[in-house]
Amino acid sequence: MLRCVKKRVVLILFLLLPGIVQGQKYVTCNSLDDAFKKHLRVTSLSLGYHKLTKLTNRIGELANLRSLFVNNNQISSLPSEIGNLVQLERLILKYNTLASLPPQIGRLKNLINLEICCNYLDSLPPEIGKLTNLKNLRASNNQLTSLPRQIQKLANLHTLWLDNNQLVTLPPQIGHLKSLAVLYLKNNSLNTLPKSFTKLKSLQMLSLSYNKFTKISLKLGKLSRLEWLNLDHNQLAELPNSIWKLAKLHTLFLHKNKFKRLSENIGKLVQLKTLSLAENELSYLPAQISRLKKLEKLYLDQNQFSQLSKNIGSLTQLKILVLSKNRLTSLPNSIRKLVNLERLYITQNRLTKLSGAIGKLTQLKELYLNNNQLSTLPWTIRKLTHLKLLHLRGNPISAKEKARIRKLLPHTKIYF
Repeated sequence: MLRCVKKRVVLILFLLLPGIVQGQKYVTCNSLDDAFKKHLRVTSLSLGYHKLTKLTNRIGELANLRSLFVNNNQISSLPSEIGNLVQLERLILKYNTLASLPPQIGRLKNLINLEICCNYLDSLPPEIGKLTNLKNLRASNNQLTSLPRQIQKLANLHTLWLDNNQLVTLPPQIGHLKSLAVLYLKNNSLNTLPKSFTKLKSLQMLSLSYNKFTKISLKLGKLSRLEWLNLDHNQLAELPNSIWKLAKLHTLFLHKNKFKRLSENIGKLVQLKTLSLAENELSYLPAQISRLKKLEKLYLDQNQFSQLSKNIGSLTQLKILVLSKNRLTSLPNSIRKLVNLERLYITQNRLTKLSGAIGKLTQLKELYLNNNQLSTLPWTIRKLTHLKLLHLRGNPISAKEKARIRKLLPHTKIYF
């Protein structure tokens, strides 16, 4: 019996006091004073939101530190002694006022995660290339105008965030990042990509939105693992033919460009689940759109559609369909086939009549018909038993008709 009690005590100590039982391996501190008292035992130091204006050069004494959080302070520079933290695996410096990084940062050979976003960095030191174990680099929301060619040495880099900077070009060496799977370049000043870009064979997610592309001449189809692509808010009028070879692509954002037509090759992207074509100059959809059998979200708002192709009915997996701010006067009867549709937006069009086929959309939860020319709704709307929200403001509906609609949909929140 005594032996069992002793075993329980040892087990409790092992679970609750890992720093003692396991040789004080994992010690976390939330202040510098506490950290320097425990000195070499400290493996994690959290100094976020401490109103610090500088980081003491004594930080280099914490030789066993593996995680250092100095986020959300007012630190404008780092001491060179930070290079002594050779065991460091995670360094979080976001939301400070850093204007540069010291070259000694290149000594952090074990660094896996580096977050330097939301500072005032206009460049990265060449020594960044020495961080050969780095997997995640977040440098968004700075003032970077270029990247050092030494970035090519980051062979293990998996995720690279560079959005909201001032990049005009990318170095050709970026093609050497063989492990790169996620690349965010949103809101820069890019209008071209280096030829080596197509060597990023591991790339799965790519954002080039809010840049200055008028044309993409690269063979993006060589990025055979690409699943998510964002090209919105550029000045594109067409896409490169190679893009239709992206067999794994499930999300494609093309809104806010200058597309007047959509290539019939869109039907080759059979894995697409989300397609955004909003804020372009489209007036029709090619028949091949019907091949997108897996499509769940389709955004066509703010275009020039005066009618919707009957092929829309082939997209039977659609859950969200956005048609707002077009010139539609009616919907095709084929819409009845969208039996999985949950949200339908047709605001600010020219609808004078709503097809009775609407009653077939029995999974519909939200229906937006604001600012049209509807004076009545078909009786079939009573079949929309899952409808929670119905927006009808901005239509010439009489008081009598409003009462009728309420009676047809007693459990729906209706806005007239």
